[in-house]
Amino acid sequence: MHWMADWPMPFPFLVKKASGARLVDIDGHELDDFCLGDTGSMFGHSPPPVARAIRRQATRGLTYMLPDEDAVEVGRLLVETFGLPHWQIATTATDANRFALRVARAVTGRDRILVFNGCYHGTVDETFVRLIDGKPANRPGLVGEFRDLTRRTEVVEFNDVAALEKALAKGMSPASSPSRC
Repeated sequence: MHWMADWPMPFPFLVKKASGARLVDIDGHELDDFCLGDTGSMFGHSPPPVARAIRRQATRGLTYMLPDEDAVEVGRLLVETFGLPHWQIATTATDANRFALRVARAVTGRDRILVFNGCYHGTVDETFVRLIDGKPANRPGLVGEFRDLTRRTEVVEFNDVAALEKALAKGMSPASSPSRC
């Protein structure tokens, strides 16, 4: 996977198995997993209650892209827990970021975004930028993308508070034809 080229590892890590928060590769190397499948395994790899739920769901169908009674219950619990009436469910980091960007752009009328250098924001095109010698540039590996993604994306080094404040002070220009919620 192209984004793994950013990892500072001396060799590619090919997972053989995972349990709890440990990964074992095909050569027997064991590593602690601080990523946990980008939260897909936030409770660890294959904890028994999750494995049981997956087995139960597999007998009813793995995916049908339609709501079911569980979705209705999850929606009710989200409203009850957080007090917000509307929810958008995402199954990937890419979708979550795409949805968040669309809502933010609709609410603010602005089309520019800010990302942190070297951070993974899913595969939303505008987030595939990084700083090279202090200047924003398209990240390598984004096959087929020919646009200058830096035109709509501000890139700031992670943990550089002064650079973040400077970028935010510039403001982000409003979109040419904003839509409002």
